[in-house]
Amino acid sequence: MGKLVSRELEFIRGLGHHQLFSLIIGVMLLGISINFIIEYNLGGLSEFALRDLSMLMVISTAYGLYLLRKISARNVFVIAVYTIVLAITLSIVLRVQHPDFVFEPYYIKVELILIVMSFTIGVFVQPWHKLIIVVYNILFTLLCAILVNGGYPTSKFFFYVMLVSAAGYFGYVAFKNLLRLNSQIKENNLIITQANKDLKHLNEFKDSLFKIIGHDLRSPIFQIVSLLEILEESKTESERQECLDYMRVAANNANLLLEDLLQWAKERPNDNPGKIVVEEFNIHDLVDKTLRFFKPATAKKRLYMINATEHDQKVAFDAKTMETILRNLISNAIKFSPSGEVVSVISQADDEYIKVSVRNNGESIDSSLLQELETGSPVMGTRGTDNEKGTGSGLGICKRLLDRYKGKLEIRNLENGIMASVYVPKNLDSIGQELALSGIS
Repeated sequence: MGKLVSRELEFIRGLGHHQLFSLIIGVMLLGISINFIIEYNLGGLSEFALRDLSMLMVISTAYGLYLLRKISARNVFVIAVYTIVLAITLSIVLRVQHPDFVFEPYYIKVELILIVMSFTIGVFVQPWHKLIIVVYNILFTLLCAILVNGGYPTSKFFFYVMLVSAAGYFGYVAFKNLLRLNSQIKENNLIITQANKDLKHLNEFKDSLFKIIGHDLRSPIFQIVSLLEILEESKTESERQECLDYMRVAANNANLLLEDLLQWAKERPNDNPGKIVVEEFNIHDLVDKTLRFFKPATAKKRLYMINATEHDQKVAFDAKTMETILRNLISNAIKFSPSGEVVSVISQADDEYIKVSVRNNGESIDSSLLQELETGSPVMGTRGTDNEKGTGSGLGICKRLLDRYKGKLEIRNLENGIMASVYVPKNLDSIGQELALSGIS
């Protein structure tokens, strides 16, 4: 019941913004004006002409107050309907005193007006008003029967009372149908709005996936290009064979990476591809896999890669997301490490986060650039120690991925090198529920 009243009030409030409201009031005023002219031509400023003039003043004043936002459209409508109903029915007391008064045309005219008023107030205000009109019409009919004193058939009185009642009923039905239609339109609008949000999320996921694929495929392709240059400069068969072996590894890595990324996209739920997918995996094994991916690059720069993560440390996270983040961090560490240096990956855990850090012995980063990197802001691509090209988007991808999981990215200068760390929340299940409830997943 409360829900129905709420829907009715919502519909009524919307009435004031509908052109149909002003049109109906205009028709009322036009009809009363025409009747005033007729009454004035018949008897000048008679009591009936003054009645019509009074109705015009009351309804016009109410409509003016509505335009000034002093009263609501609903109140204007109620004032207009009851002003007309009371004026035309009570004037019968004056009408019957005129010797040329003919009852039936007057009574039919009043009943027709009551039919219209009962229907419209039932549709555009609230259904219980039509009940008031119906009851009032019964009382008016009894008054008419008393005044004409048997001069009009009872069957006709009954017929017109039923007409007014039927009009009120149909007004009630129309009101309910309008409420239902209004509710369906709102529900459909909500569905469309949600569909647009889902489409936006799909497009964002697609764009992110393309950026990740494009960025991650740069490493093995760059490795192959670099190895081709070395192959051209090789002087012995063993050197050439070693380059070919590394090129084969790099090409295979590129193929496996592309398959992994496409499988990652395929495994996303169709209705929500950005949904968090939590699985438990061994962080040490994942780091090993990622370091093998960069074996041709590390061989070219003669870098020593150390996996110092704990062997039995389990992480409940999205493994593909974590692998993408590790590839970016390790790729940067290799890129900015001088030849012959060490790149190490370590892990730590506290009550809230699991921290995975990648450390290299490269040059320190300017503090202003460091802040931009931590916030994921776009930066200009910087060439590495071996003239490797960069897009400047890798850490931005990491930051966006971590933000979705309420993780953190930290980059800081060390006394001798740089450390990039990611903080993965331990209680990811509850975070997934929170994101799902907020519509972020």
